[in-house]
Amino acid sequence: MQNIPGADTKRSSKVRTLFENFNNFAIGK
Repeated sequence: MQNIPGADTKRSSKVRTLFENFNNFAIGK
């Protein structure tokens, strides 16, 4: 994933969390 500086940090962290949760779910299956 690309590092997004500045104002996008909070938004990107939410998106990253959702993305990681999706990956964890997919891997868990």
